[in-house]
Amino acid sequence: MNQKHGYQTGLFGEWLSNYLESIPKFQQFVVYYDHGDRQTYLNVVAIKGIYGIKLSRQNQLAQIDAMVTKLNHEIVAIVEVEERESPPKKIIGDIMALLMCNRFYARLGGINQYFRITPETRLIVAGIINPKGSKMSQLEEVIFPRLQQFTPPKDGINPKNLNIIFAENIETMVKELKEYMQELF
Repeated sequence: MNQKHGYQTGLFGEWLSNYLESIPKFQQFVVYYDHGDRQTYLNVVAIKGIYGIKLSRQNQLAQIDAMVTKLNHEIVAIVEVEERESPPKKIIGDIMALLMCNRFYARLGGINQYFRITPETRLIVAGIINPKGSKMSQLEEVIFPRLQQFTPPKDGINPKNLNIIFAENIETMVKELKEYMQELF
């Protein structure tokens, strides 16, 4: 199956948005996501992680695939999805860039909107990893525990709130990611 890059991520963002809207206590949450149909859904936008107060080329550190926020612009969860197989080195780079951010930004209706990280903000990184060899155990037993010891900015994401979800194929990864989100919310 040769789907456009980001296709599954877009479907996940749409699913998450519909899922949270279906639960009365979460209807005050907004899901922004990339890779969806921008003509149909207003919350399909590019989301950028920054270190600083206002977005500039110099302080943009990351782009993410999905973000769950409260109406007061507090971030509940950030989701980064790698649809292609990623080596541990790339995964570390993605996570470190996100942990170094202290705000996230999206341009909504032509207006720059900034979103705040709270001590409870969750960071979920999901992707595809080859089950052969030691990459999965390296990720789970060496890299993940070390990343949780990283000292982020005071107003950044707490590494203890980091969760990783990796599987050998995209279907399994998306299924596990949805199950995790259902447990979280």
